Amino acid sequence: MFTFDGGTILFPLSYIFGDILTEVYGFQRSRKVIWTGFGAALLMSLVLWVVQELPPATDWPNQQAYETLLGFVPRIVLASLLAYFWRRFLQCRDPIQT
Repeated sequence: MFTFDGGTILFPLSYIFGDILTEVYGFQRSRKVIWTGFGAALLMSLVLWVVQELPPATDWPNQQAYETLLGFVPRIVLASLLAYFWRRFLQCRDPIQT
C-alpha cells in the first residue's frame, strides 16, 4: 500500500491554483489573496496559542493531547511564511541586477 502525507497533494495544488489565480485575475489581485491568506494563517496561529495558554476547564481531561496536536502550529505557520518570503524575495531575484 502506498502512503504519503497531505503536503504531497496540497503543495502542488497550491501552485496550480496560484498560477490560475494570477493568469485570470492578475498579479495585483493575486498578491491581495496571498496577503489575506497570510493574515488568516497568523490569526489562526494566534488564536490557537491563546486558547492553549488559557486555563482549561476543570472537567477537560485532554489538554495535554490538545497541546501535543496544536501546540506546534504557530511554528509551522512561521516557517511557511519565512519559506515563502525567502523564495519570493531572495531566491527569485533577477540575476542581471545582482
